[in-house]
Amino acid sequence: MPSLTAQDVLTPHAVMISEEMYLFEVAGVLRTRRIGGAPVVNKDGALVGVITVTDLFKFIQKLRARIKETDRNAMDEIHQKRLKTRVSDVMPRNVLTVRKDTPLNEVMDLMMEKNVHTIPVLAEDGKEIAGVIGRHDLSLVYMIDQSAL
Repeated sequence: MPSLTAQDVLTPHAVMISEEMYLFEVAGVLRTRRIGGAPVVNKDGALVGVITVTDLFKFIQKLRARIKETDRNAMDEIHQKRLKTRVSDVMPRNVLTVRKDTPLNEVMDLMMEKNVHTIPVLAEDGKEIAGVIGRHDLSLVYMIDQSAL
């Protein structure tokens, strides 16, 4: 039996996040869609990053630390920062991607080695986003289909 590839488990038509979106908007999208992360694209549709709930969590932790350090008069400023911070301000820009024909074992090894939860899958042209793979996708495949091992 041929080994599985990224194409076999990717989620097509993935949610794309604009780099101009505000973090509170992204949080709403991720929560509503029940996903842990999404590719970030610029105005031309080119992949420029990935935003995850972990990135949002880190941002919140930084705000909480500032709240503890400041007096209550600074709360309005901190609240405004929360509302006005864009995805492009906090997302990692070193985008890890795989191609549709990447063997699933390589995808899993890469996710573990780089400690990422969401990887965009690129089409054959290496530019167009064919979909995404999350750790949950891999976990389910490996737990259900022993031939994937």
